[in-house]
Amino acid sequence: MSLGRGERWGVFLLSLLLVYAAWMRGGTPQIVQPPLLVIGLLLLLAIWICPILNRGGDGAATGVAPGVVRLARDPIFYLGLAFLALLATQWWNAGRHLIFDYAQGSWVYTPPPVSGLPSAVKAQDAAEMFCWFFPAWAALMAIRSGILGRQGFHLLFRVMAVNAGLLAAFGVVQFALGAESIYWLNALDCHFFASFGYSNHAGAFFTLMFSVAAGLVVHGFFSRLQRRPARRMIVLVAAGVLCLLGATLSLSLAAIGMCWLLAGIVAVYAFGLAWKGLRPVGRVNAIATTLAILCLGCFLAVAVAQGSRDAVQEELIGLRHPDNLGRAITSRLFLLGPAVAVWREAPWFGVGGWGFRYLAGLHTDPAGWEVLELEGMGNVHNDPLQFLAEFGVIGGSLLAAVVIILVVSVYRSGVWRRTFARIPLLGLVTIFLYSLMDIPFRSPAILYAWLVVIAAMPGFMLSDREYKTGDDGAVVSDLPASLSIGRQDNEELRPS
Repeated sequence: MSLGRGERWGVFLLSLLLVYAAWMRGGTPQIVQPPLLVIGLLLLLAIWICPILNRGGDGAATGVAPGVVRLARDPIFYLGLAFLALLATQWWNAGRHLIFDYAQGSWVYTPPPVSGLPSAVKAQDAAEMFCWFFPAWAALMAIRSGILGRQGFHLLFRVMAVNAGLLAAFGVVQFALGAESIYWLNALDCHFFASFGYSNHAGAFFTLMFSVAAGLVVHGFFSRLQRRPARRMIVLVAAGVLCLLGATLSLSLAAIGMCWLLAGIVAVYAFGLAWKGLRPVGRVNAIATTLAILCLGCFLAVAVAQGSRDAVQEELIGLRHPDNLGRAITSRLFLLGPAVAVWREAPWFGVGGWGFRYLAGLHTDPAGWEVLELEGMGNVHNDPLQFLAEFGVIGGSLLAAVVIILVVSVYRSGVWRRTFARIPLLGLVTIFLYSLMDIPFRSPAILYAWLVVIAAMPGFMLSDREYKTGDDGAVVSDLPASLSIGRQDNEELRPS
């Protein structure tokens, strides 16, 4: 079944957001963030215009209803608006300055312009948070509004996997050539990979994208619904291998462990499916193919690493000096105390985006200042706790409520029973657990990809009848894709 024009535009805009954020330094530099707002606005416009395009462009007046009705029934619409209102207020009420209070004999930050309202230390930092989260909310709304059907979601996932594979290939080229800067521009004095200036961001991104690519590969090999074209499978396998290679060459120890553990789980899972559903010759072929893919990833990683031996040894020097690893863990645990203290300063609304790095020193004994001076210690290295400190109980609760609704939608849809979905879902859980010890969600590229994957999952349960566009031009007949749980097809993914 071919995609309608509206659905193709929906896939294009969602892909544009994900691709732009990934290639533009993970979306972290403030200079590249304004286009994210533009793409977010276009996604909101697509909720209205895509059903009209699916109908061929007639009846524009009635085309407003499907998307508006779905948004009006979606709690994430209101939770997102409330959170964006909090960010906008912090942005508007920003402006605190560090002064020395002679009465107290210590340094303090001045109160915000309007006391009692949400605020931030610097307006520019608060604006950055708005640039991060508005496109994320718009993407969720576009997915849940029903502009994509099952094939649209498959296409979106393929775009994500192939884009990540291309980005990993670019990173391998830079790594092999010994590039000293991203895109050969301004030199960096730290290890980077592909477009990510922070190696742990690179590792987390390619780990998540490996789970998406692996899910597509397993689905293509073992789905009984239809056989996937050989060329498509070759591309997806290559994307998966490149993502595995990208996570490895990020030289992030946690990412290397996470991604190769996922690869091992995928291999065992594929063996199990092959053993139950294939003849002896097919089992041998499946085992040989899986081992060949894993060995290819190992060979490429070792080959590229050998070509850049000095860089690898410099980055992995902690393996030869275990005290370095212990010091890194101790310093991150140390940050939990200042993070809680910063949160207590403004428990309800938080101290605003990036407020921790300004206020942490005021809540730390002088003996601990040397820890804060280490590179990267401007973040808590625990994303949930940092978001709590920045956005308070109210903002943190709004974010948590959105994630809970998405998780409940996945559970109620039953998609987690499907072979295809289990591997990406495992990737989602892995990145969330990783966020308890690092900062993956401080990268818009990872934040958007994580939210898109979990929000899109229930859409793979849409039946063909639901997938067809009706008179209103909508892909889904009544509920948002991620809440459409009442009329699921009963086709299971099994070995052929």
